[in-house]
Amino acid sequence: MEDKVLSIQQMNVLRYLGIDTSTASLYWWVGKDFELVAMKTKDYREVEPGDEPEEKRIDAFVVEDILDILPREIETDEAIYRRTIFWKGNDCIMAYCNEEDFEDKLYVRYGNSILEASYFMLKSLKMQKAL
Repeated sequence: MEDKVLSIQQMNVLRYLGIDTSTASLYWWVGKDFELVAMKTKDYREVEPGDEPEEKRIDAFVVEDILDILPREIETDEAIYRRTIFWKGNDCIMAYCNEEDFEDKLYVRYGNSILEASYFMLKSLKMQKAL
């Protein structure tokens, strides 16, 4: 399951950039030394309120959470660029492609998975103030 969600470090980067992570579908349940204890869905409640002083929940995005945040399209004065995901060899590529000329791309990010490419795109758009 760990390869299906962003890591604690990746989630911390997104929070540092100002991305609201409260919409995450899952969370990491970590102990006092930040070792991974469990991963739970948001509606799961294992302890009573107030019984978790040495434990912390850290939101964890899955691909769908990131895609919900990323715009489906970006409009410029010249064109409309649609979010596109495709594979080239072993690389997953997320790009905003001109709807009339697929070779014209506004943003392009590569990853080893859809999750990784989506994470890099979200981070990049936020850093470039395009979100």
